[in-house]
Amino acid sequence: MSDTTNQVEEPNQSLNQAAVAKKPAIQPLLMISGILSLFAGVYSLQSFSWVPDVIEWAQSPDNVAPFITWMYLLVFALTPLLAFGAAYFAIIKRDIKRHAIVATAAYVAPAIVAIILDAIYISITYGIESVDFVSLLRNFAPVDESSMVEIIGLILLIINIVVAWIAVLVLRDSPSSNSNTNAFAGAPTMPNQQPIGYDPQTGAPVYAQPVQAQPVGYDSQTGAPIYAQTGHMRPESQLPLIALIGGLVFPLLGIIVGHIALGQMKRGEIQSTNMSLAKTGLILGYVFMALGVLAVTIYVVLFAAIAGSGLYF
Repeated sequence: MSDTTNQVEEPNQSLNQAAVAKKPAIQPLLMISGILSLFAGVYSLQSFSWVPDVIEWAQSPDNVAPFITWMYLLVFALTPLLAFGAAYFAIIKRDIKRHAIVATAAYVAPAIVAIILDAIYISITYGIESVDFVSLLRNFAPVDESSMVEIIGLILLIINIVVAWIAVLVLRDSPSSNSNTNAFAGAPTMPNQQPIGYDPQTGAPVYAQPVQAQPVGYDSQTGAPIYAQTGHMRPESQLPLIALIGGLVFPLLGIIVGHIALGQMKRGEIQSTNMSLAKTGLILGYVFMALGVLAVTIYVVLFAAIAGSGLYF
């Protein structure tokens, strides 16, 4: 009876071990985005300094819509709550799509709720004709009413959204996510295999039986089979990592090295396992390069306008 029990439990244990081993390693770009979410959440806690003023105004007899004022407390709580939730999906769950969605919601949801509350409050207090919906859009960038700490948190949140969706696009095309390897059989599957004949009685197609690879040993800890490596192993390159670092620190370096790394991967000169790093460095390089050019252009225009008006500082 004990032998039968052991035979039933061993496959379940191997399946559990396979499920644990299947948990993906956290990608560098996902880690960066998760850290940005944490910082954005911490910086957004500064908005709670407005809570005493909101409570005081909600209890004031001059307030014609105290219920709407109380609802503004929800706006202060949404940003840190969603930002920390985005960090959880990135660092703990390692779910890049949910992380990107929640990170976007951390910026969009509080602004939309604030716009709705502002519109309702103004309508009740002064009439609906007094509502200026264009001016309400400043809730997406409330830099005129926010402290420097809150502005930094807002900037981090916007950068986090950009990085998160870049990670979604990059990791979606990663070779590791498109692998068609059967982990239990130890050999790649062949979904488009052509039949070698047909059964004379039933007419069903007959396929050639694939050759099952034999393991050369077993892992001492997990018991998983170890198969012999076949084919020429391409060298591992540090160019994708250099492209990622360059894209964050020196955009031009990230663009150049990113193109070089992707070109070598396409020609098969280096392994393509780190293709996501090279693509990330390339994209970040272009993004930060464009932002730099835009900042310089704005500075030149403003400097020319100030110089033309005769104002100097």
